[in-house]
Amino acid sequence: MAKKCKWKGRARKNPSRTIRVESGTVYVVPFPFARSYFGFEIEDEGFHRSDCHPVVLLPRHEAGQATREWVETIFATMDEVRRIHPREALETPGLSPLGGGVDVGLLDIPVTVRGPLEFVTANLKQRPMEIFEANLVHVDALLAGKFHDQMTLVNVLHVVRPDGTPEIHYHNLVFGVRREFREGRTIIGPLDLKPMLDSLTTQFRFRLGVVTHG
Repeated sequence: MAKKCKWKGRARKNPSRTIRVESGTVYVVPFPFARSYFGFEIEDEGFHRSDCHPVVLLPRHEAGQATREWVETIFATMDEVRRIHPREALETPGLSPLGGGVDVGLLDIPVTVRGPLEFVTANLKQRPMEIFEANLVHVDALLAGKFHDQMTLVNVLHVVRPDGTPEIHYHNLVFGVRREFREGRTIIGPLDLKPMLDSLTTQFRFRLGVVTHG
């Protein structure tokens, strides 16, 4: 079962005006589809294009808006990792629907904000950081001990479902690259995603969805 995090604001006294965050699926995006997934599904919010603003959370020294320059740099770094490392070093075993491993470009952990839509929307406008932090607390609880500063974690708020239905949710994206910043230089390599995926699918029983097209 996916963990649920109840809203900690004053509205908890009234069950009809309660906000909670919940999740239950992790999407695996193979590297060949990572750019198109990020551009279409994340930045453009599908066909809806509601002016999304991805935010870098990790590494801490890069925290802030994920600018176009930053996005191009991280994908260029991922390209470089795949030029210098053999395929077997890049694959996470047991993920392919056809059997075998997958070279993971992105992990996407959507977290949905539940509650009366008008109430959720009002809180998002009036107290945006509280809902943002509720998402972070939720993801941290799911992946306690799995995050580290060599990982690249990006968060983005969406306001509609893929079918156009209004829904407030966050995408928490882990990029498939390890970056270590040491003495003024960056050491890059594959990121071991298996502990994170094992925790989500085994301990929390998340559904695993593997993206099969770009």
